[in-house]
Amino acid sequence: MSLLNTNNILRYVVLLSSICLHLQAQEIIDQKTFDKDFKTRYDSHKFDYNGKNITSKSTLNEGDISSDYNDVVAQNHEDTYSIFSGYGYLFLIPLVFAVVYLIYILLHEGNGSWFHKNRNKSIKSHQKLNIETASSDAFEQLISRAETNTDYRLAIRYQYLQVLKALSLKNLISIEDDKTNAEYLNEIQNVNLNIQLSKILYIYDYTWYGEFEINKTQYDIAKTKFQSLLKYIG
Repeated sequence: MSLLNTNNILRYVVLLSSICLHLQAQEIIDQKTFDKDFKTRYDSHKFDYNGKNITSKSTLNEGDISSDYNDVVAQNHEDTYSIFSGYGYLFLIPLVFAVVYLIYILLHEGNGSWFHKNRNKSIKSHQKLNIETASSDAFEQLISRAETNTDYRLAIRYQYLQVLKALSLKNLISIEDDKTNAEYLNEIQNVNLNIQLSKILYIYDYTWYGEFEINKTQYDIAKTKFQSLLKYIG
């Protein structure tokens, strides 16, 4: 799933949530109407602030206090319940879907990591040749063409695919479309080869998935590491 599609879905979820929240708030506003007899409730001695009848003891009895307290509790309960009434439940639906979708993205596209979500992406993305059938000359031509166009990021990618091809020919890995870099690395049992490959994968992830533009000097250093690994593989 592309980043553009992900952003569009998230924007849709946020928009839907905002609409539902607005409808919920509007419903609550509409429901807040005054009772016809609301004035009579404020005519009792409880709301007399003239200060004429001052006594040493409270004129309120226990029954009045209990009744007022129950009224307040009932009103608060009614206000709380109104949040989930009417259109309120519609607000929860897109919210739940948004959370589930974000978890799915983290687990499947990010391999469980938020800050390194691009490290283990499949080699299938942006692939323009079949690794299993491509010849060594085909890789060299593609690398040379990318270098001529000063597209060093693309040249790094072709060299990365060339390394996977070499490892596959030695039966050190099994190339699959949906396999991640971490899975390829786990297939390498040779410790020294595993270390060298991990460095190559770091360079590739940093330049390709990180969209980091490298200059000629940086590319030459990276190319030397790729060529050294290819010689080690044999």
